[in-house]
Amino acid sequence: MYAKSKKIITHLGLSVIVGLAGCGGGSNGPNLAIAISVLNSAPIASCPNGGITIQSGIDANGDQILNETEVNSSQFICNGATGAIGTSALSSLLAIKDEPIGANCSSGGSQVNVGLDLNKNSILDAIEITSVSYLCNGNSSAIAINGIDGVAGTTGATGSIGATGDAGANGVSGTAGTNGTNGTVGATGSTGATGSVGATGSIGATGAVGTNGTNGTAGAVGATGSIGATGSAGTNGTNGTAGASGST
Repeated sequence: MYAKSKKIITHLGLSVIVGLAGCGGGSNGPNLAIAISVLNSAPIASCPNGGITIQSGIDANGDQILNETEVNSSQFICNGATGAIGTSALSSLLAIKDEPIGANCSSGGSQVNVGLDLNKNSILDAIEITSVSYLCNGNSSAIAINGIDGVAGTTGATGSIGATGDAGANGVSGTAGTNGTNGTVGATGSTGATGSVGATGSIGATGAVGTNGTNGTAGAVGATGSIGATGSAGTNGTNGTAGASGST
């Protein structure tokens, strides 16, 4: 459980170093950055049960790393005494957040909160905080003096070209590619011109004479017709007029 807690603390410590690099600046000119470092150890004299050390100082060389010669403040967060063995141990948590300019830090800085993870959610809740301390930024100087640029080093000699390496073994043959899809059927060509009429064929041989057909049977005699009715006598005609007498 303690080893897990140390990993969490180391991660948070690195985040603080990057997050605060370049802080500090004022209206009177540029300022050197404030850097913070978290160490996974603390002096036995100050922390009999072990703990961590939080160091702060001015990043004089601007490399965003707090070197030993740049440390001007150290604070210790100590582990509590080992308690009686319980059913499950509680993890110690560390939470660092920005502290605005105010009564706690006149130039701003960081608030460091420590406590036990009572509800085991790996988050340091407000009710779990048992210790609060502050790491404050230094006050801005009136004028920051830029350091003198170092002399550029000479360019090293170009190394000789190495011998050509042996040719590598041939790679294995690749798998055969899949057959391509069949092409689409081409369009039907246009109809060719009609050919010329062929020559008339020769006359075929005359066919054989057909046989005479048989005579049909005589038809039956029809019945005698009935005698027609006698016609009525005609009317006598009128006498003609007498002719004129001849002359003497």
